[in-house]
Amino acid sequence: MFQPCFASSRRVVSDKARNCSHYITTLSNKDIREQLRELLRETAQSVAVVTTVLRPNATAGTRASGSAMNHYPNLYHGATLSSFTSIALDPYPLVAFSLRIPSRMATALNFHVDQARAETPGLISAHMVINILSAPQADLAVKFSRADLHPHPFEDPDVHWTTSEDGLPILSGALGALSCASISRSLPLGDLSWLPGHFP
Repeated sequence: MFQPCFASSRRVVSDKARNCSHYITTLSNKDIREQLRELLRETAQSVAVVTTVLRPNATAGTRASGSAMNHYPNLYHGATLSSFTSIALDPYPLVAFSLRIPSRMATALNFHVDQARAETPGLISAHMVINILSAPQADLAVKFSRADLHPHPFEDPDVHWTTSEDGLPILSGALGALSCASISRSLPLGDLSWLPGHFP
């Protein structure tokens, strides 16, 4: 029952049309993942980079604040999002995105939520910026998604950024930047461990 839902897409190109049609087919797990990745790459969606300040014990040196943080790019962290979406506008603007857990970004955001609740219960100030990338910024999406190749993107001379009033990094040239606060710690979305052996 579930296999067709996770089965990959096969691209079929008509000789009489330029458009691609995608059909579901039953393939091996490896083929499913590769073809699903190919399909999703062709699906238009916003790409964003979420930026924040790492918790103190995750950085080398002393934590600064405000404009002084410009001198400590290692305090900043960013992660590329391809799952960013708008949830609601009323009664408050609400957006959502997914992160791998564990990850430095998820750990940092959870830390900020815990810290804010301890210091000012009921009031959480902004502790991240969601930068909506523009079409020419594909290189930034790569730099903030490959820590193995770009371990310190904020130190890259080709990455231009400023800071918000809250001392959070804003990427220059982005379509827009949303200064946000998490309303809770990261929520697990579950896993596929209960499915039959096709999807370990």
